[in-house]
Amino acid sequence: MTAFHWFIPGVQDVHEVFDASADQCPQKPALLAYLEQCPPLVEFMDRLVDEEGTEIGSFSIHSDGEWVWPSYVGYYLHRPRYRLRDERLLQHAAARGFAVPTFTAQEAHTLLQRYLHFSKTGQW
Repeated sequence: MTAFHWFIPGVQDVHEVFDASADQCPQKPALLAYLEQCPPLVEFMDRLVDEEGTEIGSFSIHSDGEWVWPSYVGYYLHRPRYRLRDERLLQHAAARGFAVPTFTAQEAHTLLQRYLHFSKTGQW
């Protein structure tokens, strides 16, 4: 099984992750759809707010089987001119043709166990 790639590990400042003055990314709509449609590994009851106090929505962790990311990534990418500073996740999704994976119940369970292990130990 492929090792997970964690997107945005321990980042506290939105501007460390997103470039708010960037040129538009032509692949942004496809990336947004991919990030939002990939299945969640785990969903929390927590409600997130942005740096201005605006509610983002519920918090979840999504995965495509290789990468994991928090649900708020899409929230920020919906903002005009926002794009990812580190484009490895974009390149990964584009290489897959932005095809959203599906998982069997067993595959989803295994991914969740791997994520839970990471959340406790910091290691995949």
